[in-house]
Amino acid sequence: MNSNNEKLIFSIDKSENSKYKIYFREVDYNGNDYVDMRLFYLGKENEYLPSKNGIMITHEKFEELFQSLKSYRKSKKKQEKQIESENNLSPEEVLTKAFGLK
Repeated sequence: MNSNNEKLIFSIDKSENSKYKIYFREVDYNGNDYVDMRLFYLGKENEYLPSKNGIMITHEKFEELFQSLKSYRKSKKKQEKQIESENNLSPEEVLTKAFGLK
């Protein structure tokens, strides 16, 4: 899997008990550095092999993606907290909030 122009950053299982992993690798392609995010599958020899499913982007685009994911995660947590607090409201508080009643 590893050649001189590839460096594994990390890998994660696609799902629990899966024969697939998502590999994040640093790749030198045509003299340019990229981050390759690719689906690998478990081959016949019990080693993970790259599939055609994946994307290779520049480090700048990877940083942009990373920041976007952090922002999404933050907003998702905020939304979950809001839903949790709304679930703890009494029926009167729900109506007040929904219809602006006082």
